[in-house]
Amino acid sequence: MQDSQLIIIKDSRERHGFIYPNMEICKLDYGDYSVKGLENIISIERKDSISEIFSNLGTKKNKDRFYKELNGLSQYKYKFIVIEATLAQLMCGSRFSRLSPEYIINLIHKIYCDYGIPTLFLDHGQYAQKYVGSLLEQIASKELNNKVRLEDISAIQSNVQS
Repeated sequence: MQDSQLIIIKDSRERHGFIYPNMEICKLDYGDYSVKGLENIISIERKDSISEIFSNLGTKKNKDRFYKELNGLSQYKYKFIVIEATLAQLMCGSRFSRLSPEYIINLIHKIYCDYGIPTLFLDHGQYAQKYVGSLLEQIASKELNNKVRLEDISAIQSNVQS
């Protein structure tokens, strides 16, 4: 799939974040990034820092909102949480939170086990952006190739029945 064919969707509520050449901004039900035409099966939730993760899980109100988002994300075929930081940075904790890094790690494991959503630690915004763009392209290519194959099979079956 060539980049010119792929249109990445960025959620309109995502204030900062990644910028792609072929990008549209509109409201996504869940997550921050998807691919046009595949919004119902691909969703990536981006966290721009360790502080954001600690904040999302630090108060009951934020935690409830975050878990509601996870419930929605869990329905997608392809879903990821991307944290723009390293695991080492997470292990240093956040000066703005009482939560321990070990507690956050356990929650990340629980999110994967309970919701099937893997968390990717991607250091530095530029590299994270490139990785996410490549991931979206790979998934879209796979899904669109599967769709073409299914359409071919359907056409063949229609011809056989005629």
